[in-house]
Amino acid sequence: MKHTSTLALLTFLGLAASTQAHDHGATTNIGDFNYATGSDVAFFGLTPHLHAVGGMGASTADEIEELANGHHDPNHDNTLQSAEFALSGRFGEYVEGFFSHSYHSETEGGDTEYHHATEELFLKLHNLPGGFEIRGGQFLNRFGFQNAVHNHAWDFSNQHLCNGAILQEGELSTIGTEITWLLPTEFPMALSIYAGDAPEHEEEGHGGGGIPARFEGHEGELDEDIIGLHLLATHNISDYHQLAATLSVTHGQNHFETDTTIVGAGLQYQWRENGLEAGGRAVILRGELIYRTFEAINENDPADVDDVEQIGGYLSQIYQHNVNWTFANRFGYVSGRDDAELTERFRMSQAVTWFANEQQTFFSRLQLDNDWLDGSNMHDTTVWLQFGWNWGGQEVR
Repeated sequence: MKHTSTLALLTFLGLAASTQAHDHGATTNIGDFNYATGSDVAFFGLTPHLHAVGGMGASTADEIEELANGHHDPNHDNTLQSAEFALSGRFGEYVEGFFSHSYHSETEGGDTEYHHATEELFLKLHNLPGGFEIRGGQFLNRFGFQNAVHNHAWDFSNQHLCNGAILQEGELSTIGTEITWLLPTEFPMALSIYAGDAPEHEEEGHGGGGIPARFEGHEGELDEDIIGLHLLATHNISDYHQLAATLSVTHGQNHFETDTTIVGAGLQYQWRENGLEAGGRAVILRGELIYRTFEAINENDPADVDDVEQIGGYLSQIYQHNVNWTFANRFGYVSGRDDAELTERFRMSQAVTWFANEQQTFFSRLQLDNDWLDGSNMHDTTVWLQFGWNWGGQEVR
């Protein structure tokens, strides 16, 4: 399993080299390149992508890093949320690929460390008979609306509470194989089934001094023998109104070497002023629920075993006034359990985002968070100012 990423990358680059001599449609006239946005830049089927997202903040919290809910959340008054290099490969009619490597900073106790990791590295066969697609390698799982979205495309400065607490800090990923079937239904519906193992990640400190908790809740994260499915259905009520729904189920072995099961469901309504045409105002209303259960074992007393359950969700409203301005609101919740070091949290967020151009090459975002931790025992107010830069064309997903 440790060599999967290396083999996939070699295969990815090999396909690019072999396609150079055969795929005449992959070359582009230098004069057609848009170097300002990178939207039309491609070399022999390879499209580069560059992303940088960072933020600064001020909070009433004594330790602002305690508010972070994932690797790419802002966790200090100055944070590099991600510096990402990616490549999309399109090799002929049937083969595509994607590679993404990201850097980010994490601050704890005043000390800042920089980490990096490969987030995705996969090959994809599409346009197959019967409406099938196959991905192999390391990929963000199709779970709900949010999990497979990289942080440079988020609607808010930070991850949803339920995704960060329940889905491996909001980045549930698998090294394995995924098959997607575009079902022959009256309206678009896709069923994805995947299997594999979770990529290795650095162990981080959990909890502080004092009496240790009964269970280490983070050990309930998925580790091996992961299987799952994801169903996405969309329905155009008219050219201007659309509904979308998701149903996701994932099961596998956790770090306790017991089973973890995660179930999620989501619903979305979208209105676009120009209907199926680009531009104009738009409103998106979205909600998701995620539930997780796993069997926890007390490492100091292996006979002490108990089921741990968590549930969370969010409601969000996104109003796109035009190509330059977006206004968003979010209400999120995740349950906790003290003896498993899982904190109950509630958050309200309001965000205003300005995009410099239609391609969203540069953006800035002002966000206000109100957080309640451990029920209503602790309330903190935080203001984030985020900046982002996106360069490159459409990514392979």
